[in-house]
Amino acid sequence: MMIVRSEHRAQFTIIPNAIFRDDRLSIEAKGVLVHLLSHPHHWQVRLDHIGRTLRIGRKKLQRIFRELIGDDYISREQPRTAGAHCFCATDYVVRDMPVAPIRPVDTSPGPRGGKEPADPRGRKGPVYKEDPQVPNGPAYKK
Repeated sequence: MMIVRSEHRAQFTIIPNAIFRDDRLSIEAKGVLVHLLSHPHHWQVRLDHIGRTLRIGRKKLQRIFRELIGDDYISREQPRTAGAHCFCATDYVVRDMPVAPIRPVDTSPGPRGGKEPADPRGRKGPVYKEDPQVPNGPAYKK
């Protein structure tokens, strides 16, 4: 098999390969995530618009979003209006790398029951480097 790639100077998106290699995500979730990442930075995520664009039904799109939220690629925020006690519309924050959930630190003296510590390499999901360096490629400002 041969893979042919063209040189792109405009209208392209850089997607980390780890998204495609993440075994936790279904192919549908990967497709929706890549579609969302192809939009500009301040693009407003609206489920009805995404459903119409991708020709996905409401229930299926909600299932895909639950999957992406569960795997920490998307987070849901519901800000309050200033001076009022009511919520605004739901905002979705889409990321190209999952955010690790904050877990409490285990301060116990050691493992109980004589069991060995769990193998950290046995976890599922992609492995990300802290700050990937792309030689001779475009870079995003942080």
